[in-house]
Amino acid sequence: MHPASTALILVLSFAFLQFPITAQTIPYYHMWADTTGTTHVSACNLTNFELQLLSTGDSPQYLDTVTSTPSNSTSSSNSSFTSTVKFTVQPSGWHAGWHKNPKVQFIIALKGTWEVHMTDGSVAIMEPGDMALGEDQFASPAPGEGEYAGLIGHNASNVGDEVNAMLWL
Repeated sequence: MHPASTALILVLSFAFLQFPITAQTIPYYHMWADTTGTTHVSACNLTNFELQLLSTGDSPQYLDTVTSTPSNSTSSSNSSFTSTVKFTVQPSGWHAGWHKNPKVQFIIALKGTWEVHMTDGSVAIMEPGDMALGEDQFASPAPGEGEYAGLIGHNASNVGDEVNAMLWL
């Protein structure tokens, strides 16, 4: 992972300790340099959320995609670095339904509790700071005649009545 990606994740994580999350707003600190090279930090909010599907078979959730490029093009150490991350805010009671991850991705819980059920019957419960690696793109219908027969991938949902927020890399 590029050092700038690690820094972005850490800054976003620390921002969540300071600010509450509302249904369609996620706070973060923006560290940037102006054209003279002086660095600044600003308290900002992600607010461009749109209700949409993250993958086929999923339930709608609020998504905001952020593309980060260096703010000062004179920086030679990372001038070609570009990163794209997705943020989701899942309403209280959100339930995905059975689906596969659209691509290999890390999912980091930022707020709320989230659970994932697999076709082998296993369940993972994740809380803020927990990270999952989604890599079930090649899942096929579960065999047999039991509770999970014919289901594909995983089924994710929020636990409790809290709104959840997640970071997708």
